[in-house]
Amino acid sequence: MKLTDRDQKLLRFLAVFLLAVGFTYFILLPGIEKSEDLSQKISDRELQKSEMDMKLALLPQMQKTNEEMIQRREEAAGLFLPRMSSQRIDRMLLEMLQACGLEAMNMNISISEEAFTLEPFPGSALAQEQAVSGGSAGGTETTDGTEAANASQETKFSAEQLRSAKVDLTVAGEENACRQLLDQFCENTPAFRVVQYSRSRKMINGQDSGFVQLNVSLELLMMQE
Repeated sequence: MKLTDRDQKLLRFLAVFLLAVGFTYFILLPGIEKSEDLSQKISDRELQKSEMDMKLALLPQMQKTNEEMIQRREEAAGLFLPRMSSQRIDRMLLEMLQACGLEAMNMNISISEEAFTLEPFPGSALAQEQAVSGGSAGGTETTDGTEAANASQETKFSAEQLRSAKVDLTVAGEENACRQLLDQFCENTPAFRVVQYSRSRKMINGQDSGFVQLNVSLELLMMQE
């Protein structure tokens, strides 16, 4: 069968068309898709690199903050008692009484496992400062619009770190010795917090013994290890 010029032209056009379709479908389009995938991967890597650079830039500040937190925790641990059992608390208080020359008449110790947050005494300078700055619920805003750190958050210790033990103590001895014991409790604040106390003359068979009976309610604060 002899092909006419018209048929030959159509065949050549069809061959060129098939080559163009094949080139587009098998080479050009996969290349475009691969290029788009590579571009997306490059963008993702650049974004990851930017995030990593930001983290690296913040790393010295984060390390400094962490060191300051560790230092504050160590300083706080020095202010409070270590975590102790009721037996150890009993021995510690008996040693303090013996050093003051006092006799223990009654001692009740109860240790709470609930978290304890240290608050300043009402009326103290720190409590007034916190009240002016907005209390424990909010913060103060500086003139440049940034949020200032709340004063109460700087003076409070984490509730997870502190535990308390309540002690009701009754002792007898000379009045000066009772004062010495109260002074020791006050000197060791905040580890020892005197909640209330009362003094009275110790009577024996209706007669004044010459000694003072001291009733003290204490709150011992212990740092969780």
